Amino acid sequence: MKKSGHIEYFVFGLLHSKSKKIAVLSLTLVLFVISIMLIPTVAVKAKLLPKPTADSFTIYVDLPEGKSIYETKEVTSCIVQKLKDEEIITDMSVYLGESASVDFSAMLKGRLFASSRNVANIVVNLKKDEDRDENSLLAVHRLRPLIQNGCSINEANIKMIELPAGPPVLASLVLEITSDGSQESIEHLAYRVADIFRKTETLVDIDVQSDADFIEQRIILNEKKIAQANLTSEQIKKILYLAFEGMDIAFINEVDANNQIPIHLSLDRKTKTIMKADKADLMNKFSSLNLMNAQGMLVPLAELVTIKERTNEHKIMSKNLTPIVNVIAEADMESPIYPLLSARDTILEELTDNYKIEKTKFLDLKLTDKKSGEYFNLHWDGEQKLTMDTFTDLGLSLGVAIVMVFFLMVIYYQSFSLAWAISIASFISVAGVIYLHFFVDIFTTN
Repeated sequence: MKKSGHIEYFVFGLLHSKSKKIAVLSLTLVLFVISIMLIPTVAVKAKLLPKPTADSFTIYVDLPEGKSIYETKEVTSCIVQKLKDEEIITDMSVYLGESASVDFSAMLKGRLFASSRNVANIVVNLKKDEDRDENSLLAVHRLRPLIQNGCSINEANIKMIELPAGPPVLASLVLEITSDGSQESIEHLAYRVADIFRKTETLVDIDVQSDADFIEQRIILNEKKIAQANLTSEQIKKILYLAFEGMDIAFINEVDANNQIPIHLSLDRKTKTIMKADKADLMNKFSSLNLMNAQGMLVPLAELVTIKERTNEHKIMSKNLTPIVNVIAEADMESPIYPLLSARDTILEELTDNYKIEKTKFLDLKLTDKKSGEYFNLHWDGEQKLTMDTFTDLGLSLGVAIVMVFFLMVIYYQSFSLAWAISIASFISVAGVIYLHFFVDIFTTN
């Protein structure tokens, strides 16, 4: 009762002292202004949709076009070796050259259709949350540099994929580069932007959704020489497939086996590996392969084919009938808006030598090549774009609701001043939320 009396005396003093009223209102205003300033000064960082914790995550492995399945396997084997001693990991599943099991992230990122020799997926399962000390977000944050620094061999791009924050987006941060110019110009700019992303703090898993250049060796059958050697084109195709891809040539029947056991024949890995991307190395391989014609004569394969080199043709992606190249990245333990603003400032600084840069709607940019005159539109998309759209829609809805509530209070209390006081108090309550985040961030690691 005594303590209650002290509180009543304190409140009574505030209500009946003009100077104390002014002091309390001033202190409240100052604390409110300081709380708001914590956000633009980045003392408190805001994120609308935090990533959920989970008991698994996926590792995407992408090698440049033209890499072999053996090089892809070398990368995945390195990753498995790095992770096999981690106590929080229960098991891993490696999908070499094919997509992993269907999950929400794979559907959003189009990974379900990734099936090639230069692609692999690794699903990593963790212990249950109560059986480990760190959650999946901290685990991925800790393991990412360990894997990427130790296993990025054969030009591999390794990405750690967690459950998305909610919105259906390609990545947390997506920069769409569109232009009516050449595909080469768009890709050149995209790779320059990707280099800027790599220098931006907290941006990880950076990738350019475009094909890399590689040399294709095209084998052309010489039909005239094949006919003169009394052979057929079908024989040439079969010997090539048998040597490099391999095929089942016979079967073994075992009493204890449920099915026939195939005998698979192909050249060994060392023999069929092409060490140099030139005609001479490949022709040396062909010289050792001989075909027997109807007369029992052996004819070297090298005499029946020719080789032509060419650079691969890039896939052309478009949006609204306009060529597009996406540069994607993930924000590591942070809201995408902060690295986005940092990368945007760097683009404005570093690309002015070659491009005339104009600021367009919101954060987007328009670049014009000073030499060729080609223009490029840089449009920010991804989680941050959806976040800003959500803020805009919710802000408008909240504004309409506050106005309606204000007039209802005016009608109910018959006082504009009281309605204003109640409305302002609802905004001041936001300060408590901001301060709570500030202090919790100081005393916790997550």
